[in-house]
Order: sequence, then C-alpha cells, then structure tokens
Amino acid sequence: MRFIYNWVLDHEQLNYECNNSFVSDHELRKRLTELKKTHSKLMWLNDYSNNIAKQAVKDACNAYLNFFDGITGFPNYKSRRKSKPSFYVDTDKIRYR
Repeated sequence: MRFIYNWVLDHEQLNYECNNSFVSDHELRKRLTELKKTHSKLMWLNDYSNNIAKQAVKDACNAYLNFFDGITGFPNYKSRRKSKPSFYVDTDKIRYR
C-alpha cells in the first residue's frame, strides 16, 4: 500500500534525524494501529486487510535496512506515476468453495 509505505519512510527519516536510530517494523505497526483508531480521515485503512498494511511496513523497513547495509540506495517514495504497479495479495483470507 503506497500510503503506508510512504508513511513509514517519513517516520524513519524523522526518527533518524532526531535520534540517529531505526524504528522496528513491530513498533511502526503499533503506531499505525493507533493512528487508524484515532484519526477519522484514515478510517479507510480499515477497509483493507491488516496483512497488506503489515507487508507495506515490512517492505519499507527492509528498504531502509538495505540502505544502511550498503546494499541499495536511499529508499524513494512511491508515487502513482513513477512506481511500478504491484500489490501484495492476502491469500490467507480467500475462501474456496
């Protein structure tokens, strides 16, 4: 999910500027859950599976870890126009008849 991926990048960047540390994906998922509960403008996030949001957080955290390990460049924000169209499929909740 592009919104969550970009949200994580913002949080990681701000935290690194203030504390020179990295926030774990577990902590960011907690913050995201609190954010979904408290902000009425973000209630649309509840329409999607939690596994999709969890995967977006993990992807963004992995991008930061790969950057700090020297494997890749600095992570970029995802945009509608420039990002490769892709999505995570939550197959755990699909029911076959």
